[in-house]
Amino acid sequence: MKTKLFFALLLTISCCYFKSMAQTPILTNNRLSAVTDSVYKMSATWGTKLSQIELGDKQFINLAPYRLQLQLYISLETMKLSVMHDIGGSYNFRQSVLNYLKYEREAIDKRLKPFERLDTNATSEDVKKLMDLLVSEAAKEQQYMGQVRIQQNEYVRKNNLKFAN
Repeated sequence: MKTKLFFALLLTISCCYFKSMAQTPILTNNRLSAVTDSVYKMSATWGTKLSQIELGDKQFINLAPYRLQLQLYISLETMKLSVMHDIGGSYNFRQSVLNYLKYEREAIDKRLKPFERLDTNATSEDVKKLMDLLVSEAAKEQQYMGQVRIQQNEYVRKNNLKFAN
């Protein structure tokens, strides 16, 4: 009960704080972009760890903390973005990021979690089957990211944002 109360309080505080964070179009753009960048980086870290485990001790269960970190991040960001105020017409951009996060959240159980069920006797063929599933989902992921880029470009154009080269 105390844990649930703590997380509820943490969520309330973070949501209220986040509502007040992005108050200009440039800050909104940067904040939404940071979310997708962070998911990418965490996913890359998971992939690096997978390679190390496959080539090393084959303790695939050690992927769990990396997956859980990614899942927690996605859950928290989804909650924050769901209550975020739209600035400069950011609704479509924000929704595209939320759609991307929803896809990632659903895909993690299908793409990442199965690796954790592999044991030290897993063959390279066992790993390859799961890798093939991971790769087959990549095209779908790119569709969601493509929508994020389209909406971001529209948001940047609409708000006449300029970035350094």
